[in-house]
Amino acid sequence: MINSKISRPNLSPVQSTRTLLVAHSDHYLLEHLVLGLEQSGFSVHYANSGINCVAKLRCIAPNVLLLDPNLLWGGGDGVLASMITNPALVSIPVLLLLTFETDMDLANSLRTSVSDVLSLPTTRDVIADRCLELAETNNRPSYRL
Repeated sequence: MINSKISRPNLSPVQSTRTLLVAHSDHYLLEHLVLGLEQSGFSVHYANSGINCVAKLRCIAPNVLLLDPNLLWGGGDGVLASMITNPALVSIPVLLLLTFETDMDLANSLRTSVSDVLSLPTTRDVIADRCLELAETNNRPSYRL
């Protein structure tokens, strides 16, 4: 599988990097998203279950969470419920990732709790631009390499 965090050697020491947490139950899509976002200059962590996602949210406090609504072991709704009850996590923007397999009733019920919704497949640049916009809008602190 992919590494949880890979440093970007092509970034200068003064260039800021946004930290993302990608939570998705599809191993192949998760790997594709992580590698693509890392190539776009983001520092990316990943989770493949709701339980793992909540644990990582508490540890790394990412600038943006990319969330699969059908996430296993806790689901997207469980992750969002956990975030709402934690003052340190409630301000993290959430980009809901929809695929052709997404339960649309679940996705529609979560839309009011998320910052933005993106239908996959799409290009790496579209995802990267949305993440950067959400991170900038929220004005969360950035990390430096």
